[in-house]
Order: sequence, then structure tokens, then C-alpha cells
Amino acid sequence: MSKLNKDILFLIFEELQNNSKFLFSCLMVNRIWCETVIPILWRNPWCYSINYHKKFSLYSILTSYLSNDIKEFLTKKGIQISGQSLAF
Repeated sequence: MSKLNKDILFLIFEELQNNSKFLFSCLMVNRIWCETVIPILWRNPWCYSINYHKKFSLYSILTSYLSNDIKEFLTKKGIQISGQSLAF
């Protein structure tokens, strides 16, 4: 099976950027597809978060990338930070 170039995949995903169900399913195909579709999803991440649980999951992902200093500062201010690690 031939592989599509990342640039071609990106152009295809760009055309389908309003189809969130399709974009989220692309995350599970393989690492290349996931890495290609993530920038499109992250342009406006809150539009895909429909309910509280999904918004909290996105919040957890965002906070997992903060530096330890910022996490410590936020924790001292009473803001809960998830200690969850991500796959890649």
C-alpha cells in the first residue's frame, strides 16, 4: 500500500476541518495521521469540546505541558493540575 505524503494529508484534513468526527477518527489511524491532524484540531480546540467532561480533558492536556514552575505556582494559588502523562 502506498503512503500519502504528510503535506497531502494536511491538505486533505484542511478541507475536512469542519468535520470533527472525521478528524478525531484520524487520530487513531497511525502516528503520521495523528501528528498531521493535531495542528488543525488545536487551532480552535474549544469548539470540539461539547460537554464538561471533554472540556476538563482538554484542560488536563493543556496543563500537562506546563513547566513544573508554573504548575507549582498554580497549585499554590489553589488551581488543581492533573498529574496525567501523555503517550507522545
